[in-house]
Parts: sequence; C-alpha cells; structure tokens
Amino acid sequence: MYRTDQFVKTVKLAATNLKRFRRKVKFDAIAFTGSSGAALAYPISFLLGVPLICVRKSTKDNHSGLKLEGAVSASKYIIVDDFIQSGRTINKINKAIKS
Repeated sequence: MYRTDQFVKTVKLAATNLKRFRRKVKFDAIAFTGSSGAALAYPISFLLGVPLICVRKSTKDNHSGLKLEGAVSASKYIIVDDFIQSGRTINKINKAIKS
C-alpha cells in the first residue's frame, strides 16, 4: 500500500542526508532510470536544486528517442533508485552516462 505521508518523510530525509553529503562530496546532478527512480529523483532534485540525468530503459519506447536526457554534461553525479539489490541499475546508469 502506498503511503503518502511515509513517501514525503522519505524524500525529505533523503534530501537532508544528500545535502550533508554534498558538503563533503560535490556532485553536479542526480541520475536515475525508470519510474521507480524518477519517483524519488524528481522531488529530491527540486529540494536540492540539482539537475537530473534520466537514463532511458529503451530508445524506441520513449518520446525523444534518446538514451540520456537532462544534465548529460555533469561530471559528477549520484544515482537515486528505490532499491538496490544486484547492482545492475548502478552499472547500467554508469555505462550509459560514460558512453
């Protein structure tokens, strides 16, 4: 069950922690893929004032036909996703941005 109150708390907590983290480790953008990553990345981006890098899952199923959209010239970025289990999402995002 989706709980709006818990989502708001999670986003605010993530933004607060990333704000602290950013004082030590500078990053230019927030990278994400898929709707689950977007659900967290967009509000965190807004709260931090940091641009986004969207890594599309497929170039043929999206409106632009591009693999990457957003702040693609960012040199340092963090990856936001809803859950990390195998590391495949991180590897996919890093590979897409580097290519």
